[in-house]
Amino acid sequence: QILALLGASRWFIYQPFFLEALFYGISAPVIAGLVTYVTIPYLASVYQDLLRDILVLPIPPLLFLKFLGIAILVGVFTSTTGSLLAVRRYLRF
Repeated sequence: QILALLGASRWFIYQPFFLEALFYGISAPVIAGLVTYVTIPYLASVYQDLLRDILVLPIPPLLFLKFLGIAILVGVFTSTTGSLLAVRRYLRF
C-alpha cells in the first residue's frame, strides 16, 4: 500500500510476487521430479513383488519428462494465479 501511495504502477507492485510465484512453480516440480526419479529404482525393488501386475518399470525418460512438463505448467499456473489474485485483493486502486 505504501508503494501505491508513492505512485508505483500496478506491475511494479505485482512483479516481485509474480516472480516469486514463478520461481516456486518451476522449482517445486523439478525438485520433486528429481527426487522421484532417483528414488523410484530403489523403491521399485521393494514393491515389485507386491505390485507385479500393475508396476511398469523402468519409466521411460521421455514419458517422465512429459509428466514433469505438465507438472511445471500446472505449478506455474496455480502459483502465479494465486499470487496475482492475492495481491489484487489487497491492492484495490
